Parts: sequence; structure tokens; C-alpha cells
Amino acid sequence: MEEKTINVFLASPGELKDERKSFRSFVSEIDETFQRMGRPLKTRIWEGLDASYKDHHKQDEYAKLIRASDMFIALFHTVGGEYTIQEFEAAIDEFNQTKQTPKIYVYMKALQEGEKIDSKLKRFQKRLEEMGLYWTTYSSQDSLHLHFLQQLLIVYADGLSNLKVEDGTVKLGDMHVAEMSNLSFVADNKDYSQLKKELEKLPDKIKKARELTEKYPDDE
Repeated sequence: MEEKTINVFLASPGELKDERKSFRSFVSEIDETFQRMGRPLKTRIWEGLDASYKDHHKQDEYAKLIRASDMFIALFHTVGGEYTIQEFEAAIDEFNQTKQTPKIYVYMKALQEGEKIDSKLKRFQKRLEEMGLYWTTYSSQDSLHLHFLQQLLIVYADGLSNLKVEDGTVKLGDMHVAEMSNLSFVADNKDYSQLKKELEKLPDKIKKARELTEKYPDDE
């Protein structure tokens, strides 16, 4: 089977530098699985590009890479980064021309108590709403990685058959993807939290039951 690389461009303001690097590392980890499917992954972030002088604006170079990408990911938190929004515009312009690529995903990191978004990000969010392009809010890197992986598997790997949950951990094959407790839709679920507590107590209950069985073997 002929391999076809999935090119992913990741954009975000400076405040999300750690998330950006973590995301790139995550894609490198899952690349091994996607290579076996004949769809290797390649992620572009500006830190990984040649910073030397050229006879054109660096944003023009980034725009060229964005237009050649299969997926464009934009991360935001409190700041509407000027360059990140410019990169988003390049992705939208390319999609409007091709009607296929890049597939565009916008993620907003959940605000903590006391945090507020700046005016530029507010205007950007309003524009997204007007476009009908709604963002995905993530509360942890695990939830960001899992959502992105689900999109990859849906679009490029014919569904989610390679994902599984074992002992509260989401896995892709044998590779760790996310802890269920780090996913907001799970962490906020009272029934799940109660069940998890009961499961944590279960080994101790089994141990006590065995001790009673040995001590009182005839007691039903």
C-alpha cells in the first residue's frame, strides 16, 4: 500500500507554548500506529522551522505550509494572537478554494477562575460563530489529545476501532492516550465518580471477604 503522509499544521499564541510542544510530542507518539496504517503523520509548528533569513516574510512561508496541510489546528486560551489568527485566515482561504483541505479545528483552553479573554479573542470568537465554525473547549492536554485523535481516526482510519479503554485509561493499541479522570465529560459525571470510588474499594473488600471465608469456612 502506498503511504500518504497526513500533514498537520499547529498554530497557537505564545502563552500556549507548552501545549504546542506537548501536542507535537503526542503526534510523534501516535505516528508509529498511523505508519502501520500507511498514513504517517507530520506536524509543523513554527519552532521546528528554519529561522534563518530569507527574501520573504516568515508568515508567507508559514502560509505556504498551511495551504499544503491536510489538517490545521489552532489553539487559544486568553489571547487572540495576531499571527495565529493570520494563520487561521490562510487556512480558511485555502479551504474555500479547495473545498476539501485543510480540515480546520479550533480549540479553546478552558478558563480558570479569574482568567478573562482579551478583546481580540472575543472578536475572533464572534467571527467563528458567524461562520458557523464552533470551537472545542478542552480542560486538559489529555482531552485535547483525545479529541484530535478521534478526528484523525474518523477521517483517515475508518472509525475508532483502534481506541479502547482499560483500567480507566484510553489507549490506542498499547499506547497510553489519556486518563479518563482528566476528561471533563468524565470528571464531571457523578455516577462515574461514584463508581470509580467503589471500584477503588473493591480489592480491600475482596481481601476481607477471603479472610472471613478462611476464618469461618462454614458460615454461609
